[in-house]
Amino acid sequence: MTLYVYNPARERIGLVEDIRSLQWLSEYQDAGEIKLVCSATEKNRALLVDGNRLYCTEQPESAIIRQTQIDDDGKDAKLTVRAVLSAARWADRVVMATEQVHNAEVGMLSLTTKHRRGLPGITGAAKGIAVSLDTQITWGSVLDAEITLATASGLGFREVFAPDTGTEAFEVYEGVDRTQGAGYNGYFGDDIDNLSGLKIVRGSDGWKNHAIIGGQGEGASRKIVEVDVGSYTGDELRELWVDAKDIGTTYQIAAPDGSGGYTYTEATYTEEEYAAVLQARGLEKLAENLQTLEVDASIGQGLMEYGRDYALGDIVPLKLTRYGLRLSARISAVRTIYESTGKKVTAVLSDFNLTKEALSR
Repeated sequence: MTLYVYNPARERIGLVEDIRSLQWLSEYQDAGEIKLVCSATEKNRALLVDGNRLYCTEQPESAIIRQTQIDDDGKDAKLTVRAVLSAARWADRVVMATEQVHNAEVGMLSLTTKHRRGLPGITGAAKGIAVSLDTQITWGSVLDAEITLATASGLGFREVFAPDTGTEAFEVYEGVDRTQGAGYNGYFGDDIDNLSGLKIVRGSDGWKNHAIIGGQGEGASRKIVEVDVGSYTGDELRELWVDAKDIGTTYQIAAPDGSGGYTYTEATYTEEEYAAVLQARGLEKLAENLQTLEVDASIGQGLMEYGRDYALGDIVPLKLTRYGLRLSARISAVRTIYESTGKKVTAVLSDFNLTKEALSR
């Protein structure tokens, strides 16, 4: 592993020396971060300053330095650097007015194309990922909007760094389903000792599966729509009221005026469009009230190796023999730790689902 430093003009200016540890956290649906500890040499102090970039030859993204700290006890001086992966820059751009999103990938790419406003880099081409969404994004940061759309669609995003040119490209990508078929490369399980430190939480307190959403209007004229996640009746039907009066029947559209500013016009939803936007709000709220199935575990790198058998965003099978559970889970974050003793990879799992097919082979 080599750790290069680039200046704000994306020019390579050197490499970090005497690295003591490097923790590189990559996230599927958010911007990650890193923590670097190295010797506070004159060279490192000159290279590792706020705004410069770090590029690790084993990672696809670059990280922007946001904080440095020197600790010197008179015998030893160390430099601690904290940086954010470059996708975090989108927290510094605001979504102007309202964006209508019908296709997740197209909508996520469009946000960075429309709202770059001088931010260096490019937006990658669409891969043709067919995930439909009928929702709107109104104001707020572009990063928050990307996280919202990624979470709702199951897609991920990142900025891939080209070390030769210093260019980064925002891309949307989809994790591979590795629970069966051609994507299957094995599983994580307590029976083969690559899954340990288990904590299992299951429950249905607070679970909702049917949303009734109220839009604008009063009394009998108020717009009411419903949406559910599955078919439930009797005791299993759990309804949730969602007050969505904040979603208007009209919305603003922003268009560049040619001089760096924007002009705004008002548009009106059709009945079908307004119902779809309200239903999207209902689904968002239902997603906050799911049945509880959480598994905390450490996954090893023996039989299943990160980068070879699975990657960030992939859906992997889990087998908990002692408890009779077969699950699937998404690799939502990966922390890679580089130290003098070697490299360690730990993965964060999320989106757990019981499955009968995951390991029926």
